[in-house]
Amino acid sequence: MKKLLFYYLAFIAMPSVYSQNTIAYTKPLPKFDNKGTIRMPDGTTLKIDNFADTEGAIFFIVRHAEKDTTGGSNADLNATGRGRALALRKMLKKVKLNGIYSTDRPRTKHTAEPVAKQQHHIVELYDAKKQQELLAKLVAQKGKFLVVGHSNTVPQLVNILRGNDEEKEFSESDYSRFYIVSVKKLGEAQVLMIRF
Repeated sequence: MKKLLFYYLAFIAMPSVYSQNTIAYTKPLPKFDNKGTIRMPDGTTLKIDNFADTEGAIFFIVRHAEKDTTGGSNADLNATGRGRALALRKMLKKVKLNGIYSTDRPRTKHTAEPVAKQQHHIVELYDAKKQQELLAKLVAQKGKFLVVGHSNTVPQLVNILRGNDEEKEFSESDYSRFYIVSVKKLGEAQVLMIRF
């Protein structure tokens, strides 16, 4: 009980990067419902495989939002990135997540933070060098998970789940990829990639 209270107090007391200047995200967003349907901005709909299946896991995998390019390896989000992080929260508001995971960099944690606050989760940190272990653990737990990574680690996460090397590292300027991966067994997955 003390540990739970500590997490709750730490979560509530967490200073918000969003009190700083934020540029509103104005592009139309894909809309997710709680049944696995995505309504795209152009009016088309997509269905997430096995969304209601309790025997598998669904991963929402995204790169951190736009970063401050003057911050070096520990760079945080810039104003545009804070806007995209809030857009991610809006996009996932109807999806009940079982966990939210991020690397330890400020830009990944702050991309995940708005979703975590909305869904009353803490952002759990993972070691980017131990992605296989994280994914194996989450596939075994089953559920729906948001995982925030980097331009080089997001493709690795998708490839581990799918069991091949199809996804390649993407450009430093690409922040819009959003992967939905439905998996029952590590190495066998259905992958859907949309942009937001």
